Amino acid sequence: MKSKSRKLFIVLAMGALVLSACQLSTGTVKSGSASDKGTVTISIPRINPYIADSQQTSSKGATSKAFAYVDAVEVDFYQNDEIVKAVMLGSAHYDETTNSITGSVTLASGTYDRMTVSVFNSAVSDTEPVVAGQTEEAFVVPVNATLELSLVLYPCAPVLLEDSVLSAEATLNLNGEKWYSFYAPDTKTKVTVLSNEGNFDAYIFGPDGKVLDGVSGSDPEKSVIFDTTTFDMPYYICLVGRTADSKGQVKYGTGIDYGSVNIAVY
Repeated sequence: MKSKSRKLFIVLAMGALVLSACQLSTGTVKSGSASDKGTVTISIPRINPYIADSQQTSSKGATSKAFAYVDAVEVDFYQNDEIVKAVMLGSAHYDETTNSITGSVTLASGTYDRMTVSVFNSAVSDTEPVVAGQTEEAFVVPVNATLELSLVLYPCAPVLLEDSVLSAEATLNLNGEKWYSFYAPDTKTKVTVLSNEGNFDAYIFGPDGKVLDGVSGSDPEKSVIFDTTTFDMPYYICLVGRTADSKGQVKYGTGIDYGSVNIAVY
């Protein structure tokens, strides 16, 4: 656990130069304490509420952010660059009434360098997280007080797409997810999903982590056009398998086909 978590933090630190401002976070983290102990409660929706609504599944929880399915959450607490507590939350911590995985961790009161969070989707991997993040600065678990913390979460390994070029074919299990990133080519961007076999949905997230739009249905080719801003922050696409062994591709490009008008003056 310890060596894996330290490796994860190195990956997060490298990615922070590009992604730390994305705020792809979800769930809430609160801490309070009694005596010299504090309790940190971690809560994250089991299914992204936006995705659940689009698939007509009952959902409650935090506002939609850039994540899809949550089967387990690893939470690591650091002091002096050493892990002092590591906790795994899974199906035993799932509360169906709130559509959330929620767990409490007891910690000694005091200052912590950071807390890292790794989110796992079992349809993808039980050992490699799909979304991860960490607190942005040191925090104090107080005595007889409550502290709210915000986390920066983002896709761990999004595939960078090229403008108007189809991605390599992806094969996903039911509710499996694969993340892509792209830089907007224009003020409107078109995302296209090709289902070569089975069925896919795709969900588009902005640099701030908010859901912008999505495409779903059984058509072999489906697309959506949405507003974008051309700046140096990536957008994200989450491709979700809706049937077992779904095979498909995704691409993005300019959202408007411009025509031309020739005017001749004599």
